Amino acid sequence: MKKDTIKVVFINWGIVMASFTILAIGLMLIEEFLIEAHILPISYSWLLVLLRYVLAVYLLWIFNQKIVQVKLNFKFKLNKVSLPPYLIAVIYVVYNLTGAQIKLKTNDQITTFLFCLGPGIFEEIWFRGIIFKKLRKISHNNKLVMPILLSSFLFAAVHLLVPDYLDIGALTIQAVTAFVNGILFAVVYLVSNNLVLPIAMHFSANVLSFFGAGNPFLPKEISDWLFYQLNNWQYALLEVVVKLSLALLIWGLYYFEKRRKKELTY
Repeated sequence: MKKDTIKVVFINWGIVMASFTILAIGLMLIEEFLIEAHILPISYSWLLVLLRYVLAVYLLWIFNQKIVQVKLNFKFKLNKVSLPPYLIAVIYVVYNLTGAQIKLKTNDQITTFLFCLGPGIFEEIWFRGIIFKKLRKISHNNKLVMPILLSSFLFAAVHLLVPDYLDIGALTIQAVTAFVNGILFAVVYLVSNNLVLPIAMHFSANVLSFFGAGNPFLPKEISDWLFYQLNNWQYALLEVVVKLSLALLIWGLYYFEKRRKKELTY
């Protein structure tokens, strides 16, 4: 990879990170002011969260068009190569959503839902659609391992810089699982060439994290073991093993098919 171009990727990452942080803090201050001034009922404060992610996605889209200039792919094309990530993505999303009990009756519930959906869209466009794609373009001979690992590292770094937890143990788990999620989502995007898949997977993973309450399609003993008996570290380890296995499966099938096609051309 060209070092000067990697530097530009890091600079762009920092610009987006700083801009989103400023946007989030600014809207939080506006929300607090509007509620204290009795202009915005607290039961509708979720509107500011919605506005945060609408603006974030819009500004990221403009930033990509004007500065980074990477093409975002949303192609629905099924073939022998893309079928495995589609099947795995569907199973992944169905498993996560059926293991959650989503309720959108109160302000807190709607806000939580938006914190599942917003990052799923914004972060996948940012990390898989833009950063991963840009790193692929500048890699030597279009190699894939470094773009996957580096984009996943930056994805994990965001979760350390803007943590959901203050406990060091929980924060470590979050960073590790974010890194592994980044690998899986990057591989799915690479092979499917459709950003909708990692967006849906990311959203469903967030939903399970916030609304998880057992899976009705699993035997009760297994569901109880997964959701209630494993501690955080055990669950994280299982999650890492499963997701890395899925990523390797997709990658292996993709590599095997590419090699088979290459041999047929000789």
